[in-house]
Amino acid sequence: MRSQPALRFRPFVSILTGFSFAAAVITGAMLFVTPPGRVANWSNWTIWGLSKEQWSALHICFCVLFTIASVVHIVLNIRPLVNYFASRIQSARRLRYEWIGALLLCGLTGWGAIKPFAPFSSLLNLNTRVKHSWDSQPGQQPPVPHAELLTVVQLAKQAEMPVEQILENLAGAGITAGPENVFGTLAEQAGYSPEKLFMIATGQSETQRRGQRRGGGEGQGESGGGGGSGGGGFGQQTLRQLCQESNLDVDTTLERLGQAGIRASADQTIRQVADENNIRPGDLRKLLVQP
Repeated sequence: MRSQPALRFRPFVSILTGFSFAAAVITGAMLFVTPPGRVANWSNWTIWGLSKEQWSALHICFCVLFTIASVVHIVLNIRPLVNYFASRIQSARRLRYEWIGALLLCGLTGWGAIKPFAPFSSLLNLNTRVKHSWDSQPGQQPPVPHAELLTVVQLAKQAEMPVEQILENLAGAGITAGPENVFGTLAEQAGYSPEKLFMIATGQSETQRRGQRRGGGEGQGESGGGGGSGGGGFGQQTLRQLCQESNLDVDTTLERLGQAGIRASADQTIRQVADENNIRPGDLRKLLVQP
């Protein structure tokens, strides 16, 4: 009696196809709810102990594994597949309709993703709302997008603080740094998130920082974020709120922004408008409040 091999290849490929497909779906769902990179990298965001980059790497690898396993599965079962289609010659008309229906649905999905319309636009808008919901979390926003890639001297300029003061604050926390050190690398070496190290560098306590994020720093909103605050209070205002405080007409303000090539809506925060149009919140403020 012949003994069966320890590993049967066909069942192995079938199971591998199913597992890799499930993993690709799970990692894709995680990427659907992850915050934008500027937030994830700044706050060292994780879910289930994995960062956004790690979830992205998992998704790519499992999608490739699923593709390979699917191709091998098709090759191993090519004869049954050919026989199946051959047996359908007499019902070719119904099969043709099935092919046409599947192709039309795939084409409709692709078109709906490129030129969004309902219900695809609703799904994409949901993804946008989920990602932007992280923008309102206290202590999550960097002074500028991907501030962790800036050097200490560049970040000091963004924080409107003397670089010497930032270096002194870091030294007081036992962190040796130079003006040309990359801030994200410095944070990693010190064992902090870039956001936490930024609070240390600018001399802010966590309580003060989070209070400003919740809109408690009214003086900051009026002064433009001096003293290293980076304009957090101003950045969390909506365009509508800013117009009301500055006695500006909302429609006129939106028209002025449009003429400057800046896309915005009245209920977006200043931070969101600045990030989506790749400009600094301070520059946007100058444009909004100029005579």
